[in-house]
Amino acid sequence: MIGIATRKCNLNNWIGCDEFGWSWFQGGTARHNANKDLKNGTKQYFKPTAQNGDIVGVFVDLEKSELWYFLNRKCCGLAFSNIPKDERLY
Repeated sequence: MIGIATRKCNLNNWIGCDEFGWSWFQGGTARHNANKDLKNGTKQYFKPTAQNGDIVGVFVDLEKSELWYFLNRKCCGLAFSNIPKDERLY
């Protein structure tokens, strides 16, 4: 799993479990606010899935509030468009 979060993120759980984190899992799912029921939380699938030895990249465009993931230098597509512009991200 790889992702970003604000300082309000629940560190006792995985990134993306609440509204303060955005993550991508090796199996190909991107998650944000996923502890809510799946109708309200965000869960997206990216293909192909990552394997051992793959390179995963993250691009955050704060002007557009977007987060993109890359796998082996190829864009997987837009993952999220709700990244906060005014909070520090980790």
